[in-house]
Amino acid sequence: MELPSGAIVGLSFAAGVGTALVVTRLHRRRRHRTPATGPDLAREEPPPSPTVRRLRRADLEARESGRSDPDQAADDSGLHLFPLSSSGNLSLGVRDNDELTVPIGGLLVGLSGPGADAAARALLLTLLTHSGDHDVEILIPRADAARLLQLDTDDIAATADHVRALDVTRDLGTALRRLESERIHRARLLDSADHATDLDGIRHADPTEPLPRLVLIGTPQEEHQHQLAAVCSSASVYDIAVVLLGEHPAGPALHLDNGGHVTTTSEADDTEARQWQGLRLFHATTDDAHQVLEVIRTAHGAPEPEPEPEPEQPDQTRATPAPTPPAASPQPPAGERPARLRVLGPPALTVNGHELATGIRGSARELLAYLALHPDGVTRDAVLEALWPQVDHRRAVMRFHAALNDVRRELRHATGLRHENFIIVIADRYRIDPDLLAVDLWSFQAALHQAAQTDDDQMRTDLLHKAAELYEGNLAADHSYEWIEPEREALRRQAVEALIHLADLHERNNEPERALAALDRAQNIDRYAEEIYQHIMILQAKLGRLDAVRRTHRLLEANLEDLSIDPSEETQQLLWRLLHPRRQSRSRHS
Repeated sequence: MELPSGAIVGLSFAAGVGTALVVTRLHRRRRHRTPATGPDLAREEPPPSPTVRRLRRADLEARESGRSDPDQAADDSGLHLFPLSSSGNLSLGVRDNDELTVPIGGLLVGLSGPGADAAARALLLTLLTHSGDHDVEILIPRADAARLLQLDTDDIAATADHVRALDVTRDLGTALRRLESERIHRARLLDSADHATDLDGIRHADPTEPLPRLVLIGTPQEEHQHQLAAVCSSASVYDIAVVLLGEHPAGPALHLDNGGHVTTTSEADDTEARQWQGLRLFHATTDDAHQVLEVIRTAHGAPEPEPEPEPEQPDQTRATPAPTPPAASPQPPAGERPARLRVLGPPALTVNGHELATGIRGSARELLAYLALHPDGVTRDAVLEALWPQVDHRRAVMRFHAALNDVRRELRHATGLRHENFIIVIADRYRIDPDLLAVDLWSFQAALHQAAQTDDDQMRTDLLHKAAELYEGNLAADHSYEWIEPEREALRRQAVEALIHLADLHERNNEPERALAALDRAQNIDRYAEEIYQHIMILQAKLGRLDAVRRTHRLLEANLEDLSIDPSEETQQLLWRLLHPRRQSRSRHS
């Protein structure tokens, strides 16, 4: 697949980056704290960078096309647990539209020519996105890391601190000494193994033995030629790969042009040489690398960078603000409208209580979900960019009108309202007609807005209850639209924050069981948010249920295992204080 920069990468690379983006969002949810003033309705989820967005889109498209059952649910939060396992193989490039995949262990190749750095960069990033715990470890001298990634020493060190699979060594000699030491260790393991004849057998017999596949990426140096040759001589036995930026002492040297095409190879054996002929190696730009590395770092738990504030424009050049679109008219009571659209949870369009299960195609349902997010309307071009970003304009317009006609035709037939449009156009903006369709999302957000504006605790409680009942699941659950993910995350956060505030209201009203019920619901919506578990533990301790406190903490530990992290120090200290109140009291009075 091609990136916006013109670089070429494999679909497995897109899968790794897509998963890293998902896990980055899980870390964001884990760290999130609910404002004391109520659900934050203004905060938006930060959009991914252009390269990451393109990779995520390709990943979702590949998953959709790979389903045997078109109605099979798409799992948006558990696609894979990051990091992905490499399964011992690496996708290097493409020939005749087929990806070339080779075993990591024993891969010996040199890269030269104008495309060498870009190919090595893509190989490094691919390994980083497919390097599960103790699965792959990349050794790269600091100077080569700086060359390939165009990062300074501090940025390289910060990346290596968070990404366990990346080992940035002082120089090539240090990396080779590490490989030699590991080779001796692995030889001893094989000699002492009773039944295993190779490293895969040892991994199977003892999964706790860390035996990652070792990949050296670096520039060859004359003084290390003998060490390199010794490491390469048994590379396949000990699951070692050596990729050099230059001539290779034990493998072919591939000359690459700027597009990653193999133009010549030094391999003397004709059979081996044919393996590389006609191959185009994957390659990536430094800008691609920076965007992908950022999401890899945050997927490993590194804090996300603060968004840069937009520069203040001088008064004389300040842009004229866009005209405010017409506000959606107040909706009449839901029972007075002939149709209802549900987008919180599995999408459903119902007329007189009966769901329209057929007749409206997938693109039409996606259009309805997108319009539900924009009650004041949205331009046709915005719809085309969101729903069909990779389709040429003429074909995208045809798809848009086909989807629009689908919706109108089926709703007219089902309701008997032959002359209504259901989706109307005002000032070049398409919007759902609020007088004809009741939308659960609009009612959910209206309840949250009203709850934020009232000073009456009972009214706020009732409104938050209403919002919680309306939130039947993720936005357009079971559908993996690329454009929907930031919106889905924002609404999930609003639902969780509403339930946390609802629990606070119940607790203030001396209703601890109802407070716990609200928090349990919040935990079912977001099982990674530590603040929910903290609230539950505090309430359980107040009720004298210390065993329940321990179980809640263990549940958090188990869920965070998905992210290969432990509960925060804040949560650990809270657990100790709740389980040892007397010690805490004595320490305060001593």
